[in-house]
Amino acid sequence: MAVAQPCVITGDLARAATERGLFYPPDPASIDSLAPGGTSPRGLGGRAPSSTATTKDYVTGLVVVFPDGSVSRLGGKIVKNATAL
Repeated sequence: MAVAQPCVITGDLARAATERGLFYPPDPASIDSLAPGGTSPRGLGGRAPSSTATTKDYVTGLVVVFPDGSVSRLGGKIVKNATAL
């Protein structure tokens, strides 16, 4: 699980994962200019999205700060964060 700051560049995230023996699969053509937060809602995946899925499949949570200063926390650090009774 990676926790990234706003506007981290996807290529930087992928390289940091590789340095730690991990793999960040999404590989959009704009890997060295866009952030995961920008590619996620667009469903960008790259050269082989059918085999590795797209960015939105790897983002499990976001903290969104709106222009009025309000904050929304969406998702979390685990894939499934809901329970049933």
